[in-house]
Amino acid sequence: MLKTLTVQNYILIDHLEIDFHKGFTVLTGETGAGKSIIIGALGLLLGERFKLASVAKAEEKCIIEGVFDIRGLNLTPQLSTYGIEADETIAIRRILFPGGRSAVFIEEVPVRLEVLKVIGKSLIDIHSQHQNIKLKDPLFPLSVVDTFTKNGKLLSDYQAIYQRYKTEKKAYKSWLASVQAEKLNLDFYQHQLSRFETIDLDNCDMESLTQTLSRQQNQKQIQTGLQEATLLCDHEEGGIVPQLDRLLGVAQSLSRVDPAMKPLVTRLESVMLEMQDLSQTLNDMGESSTLDPQELANIEAQMSVLYQLFEVFQVQDLEALKQKHKSLRDKVQVLSNTEDEEKRLKLSLDHLQQKLADKALQLTKNREKVLAIIAEKIETMLRKMGMEHARFELRITSLDNFSLFGRDKVDFYFSANLGQPLQLVGKSASGGEVSRIMFALKSFLSETSGLTTIIFDEIDTGVSGRIAETMGGLMQEMGKVRQVLTITHLPQIAAKGDHHLEVKKATVSGKTTTNIYPLTTTDRPKAIAQMLSGEVVTKVALAQAEGMLRGV
Repeated sequence: MLKTLTVQNYILIDHLEIDFHKGFTVLTGETGAGKSIIIGALGLLLGERFKLASVAKAEEKCIIEGVFDIRGLNLTPQLSTYGIEADETIAIRRILFPGGRSAVFIEEVPVRLEVLKVIGKSLIDIHSQHQNIKLKDPLFPLSVVDTFTKNGKLLSDYQAIYQRYKTEKKAYKSWLASVQAEKLNLDFYQHQLSRFETIDLDNCDMESLTQTLSRQQNQKQIQTGLQEATLLCDHEEGGIVPQLDRLLGVAQSLSRVDPAMKPLVTRLESVMLEMQDLSQTLNDMGESSTLDPQELANIEAQMSVLYQLFEVFQVQDLEALKQKHKSLRDKVQVLSNTEDEEKRLKLSLDHLQQKLADKALQLTKNREKVLAIIAEKIETMLRKMGMEHARFELRITSLDNFSLFGRDKVDFYFSANLGQPLQLVGKSASGGEVSRIMFALKSFLSETSGLTTIIFDEIDTGVSGRIAETMGGLMQEMGKVRQVLTITHLPQIAAKGDHHLEVKKATVSGKTTTNIYPLTTTDRPKAIAQMLSGEVVTKVALAQAEGMLRGV
């Protein structure tokens, strides 16, 4: 329930603070006085977007604040998910700063506009004149039915499956298109893959191949060098080993007469052993080093294939070539075995579709059960508003495909007079009839949805006299179980209000401002009399107004 509304620097309002109460409250005032400004301010508290042009003084910030009684709405768990603590009331504040930056606060906690929209749906339902076009919205009848059936949880489950189904279906179609496109290239991929058949990439080492190739290509030079090195070591006349042997003999002779030479003998013996071993190694290498024409031919062939592959696949090294080979191999494997993957994806999609169909069928059954009940309730309300022969019907038809709301389409059919066939509401109802139908639907929805506050913005358009009085009485009845706020030009409705607020526009020092004044029991007869007779209040009008307030 709306408790207070504070408006600062908004359109024609400098500063306004007003209290609201339980029951049925009417807002009246001359055309252009600013009643729609109040609706605009409340809309901002429910998540509508700020417009910079709505600020009265561009150099000052605009503030809209409302305090709501949330007892009975079970909003605490939802609010806590956004870090908001509240038990009985919440304060919502919207600020538009000079320059266009805006901010939203719930209980002083800054929140995104989307959060406010979610919370706002549970606080107030505002029905303005333009909402009559909802009767032409194909989803509105469905929402009416689902509200009454309390299909919320089932619909939420269905929509979760539906979104998953859409995602998987899109992925399946994309995969299928991709595979079909790639299959056109399968022959090319297989041809490219065949280029690797002459080489074993997994056991291929570029560095080892390069070294072996170099050794085979330079075998003659290697053999000549090894032979020369062996002669330098062992040649009788000038070889290192014979020379070392003679040097060792001299050192050993000296050590026998001079003990200080013994360490030199030990060192020479060590060098001698190392040189003998080195000489033997060089000799062995020389004997084993032979040219292998077959090995050379094999390596040259492998290197030739590798460099050709480097060029064909535009890579610089063996690792990149291996990656290219793996990619081609994987592609060919996938494209050659798509049937299993297609079956798996199709099976998953069919499973989801079946679950979707089951949920959709349950939604349909639930909806079908309440169509006649809703129609009867609306007809009863219409008869109370003077449409004694009105007939209202909800018809459900099945859609060819799944939608976000199932496989159903619901339409409102209406006939105002005896003998008149039922037709779609949007095609058959007049302006006044549309107003009464929407009023009946909104009244019905407010009872079903559990909303504590409903606002009617001139829903009485096109009605007058006894019908207006009946509508006012119905609003008064609604006010006994929820807060009802109505903006009206009709005295018959204004007289039914438990509380009466009057919107007035005044010009002071060349500036026009709007304000709201709560009317006392003494003020109300004159205000309603003005609605009856105009600015000049006659005694007859005043007496009639007093009678209307007494219910006479």
